[in-house]
Amino acid sequence: MEIEFLKNTDSAREISKTLKSAWGSEALDQDLKDIFLASNFNGGISILARENGEIVGISFCFPGYRKGKLYLYSHLTGVSHDSKGRGIGISLKMAQKEWALENGYDLIAWTFDPLMNMNASLNIGKLGSISRTYLSNFYGKIDDKINYGISTDRVVAEWWLRKPKQNVIRPERIYHLTEDRQDFKNDAEYETLGLKIPEDFPKLKKRDMEEAQRIRNLSAKMFSELFKEGYMICGYSKESFMYILSRNEKVLSIYAENPFR
Repeated sequence: MEIEFLKNTDSAREISKTLKSAWGSEALDQDLKDIFLASNFNGGISILARENGEIVGISFCFPGYRKGKLYLYSHLTGVSHDSKGRGIGISLKMAQKEWALENGYDLIAWTFDPLMNMNASLNIGKLGSISRTYLSNFYGKIDDKINYGISTDRVVAEWWLRKPKQNVIRPERIYHLTEDRQDFKNDAEYETLGLKIPEDFPKLKKRDMEEAQRIRNLSAKMFSELFKEGYMICGYSKESFMYILSRNEKVLSIYAENPFR
């Protein structure tokens, strides 16, 4: 027998079979319920949004700890399909913030798909979180309606609750993910860059999965290289589908060392 710590998606995929066998259950709904309740009792939180008595949104968080930094990790915030676009998501995030501050946290972190315009608009544009970490195929293969058929790349959102939201400034140069990759090595003079994503990535996936994966691969190279060169996502324009990235020392110095690097 070997004892190991979970480190990859392949091992994670095998867990459900063992859980079903150990407890003699074919349904994972019970396990999910128990995880929420156990987390709630031990420092995590589950925040619910109700309309007419029905739960239409949920946010699930638990304590995180990396490189000496304690933070609140927001594993998921979701809104039922028919209730999307009505401000429920941001209400849940603001309830998160209030709870986190009351309980001594100054940072909430989570991951999101950087090619999803709605996510970028909420996480970066409205809440004012930043990002400087790219995670390739973080969850492995997922077959739901949102993530099917493509690698699950993510960026880490850092919501520093006591820091001011950055003002979106005009980038000195703009790149487009729908075009061929351009060389960043000649951009040493630029402190602020713009990076445009597709207007509707889910629709692109339905129309042309091969092109969607090409853009995913291109975004991985561009974000990873920009983060490596010291740039940080500090703004997003929903109207132009564009991230604002900066490596201005005054902007960077506002934030503590990156615990997710």
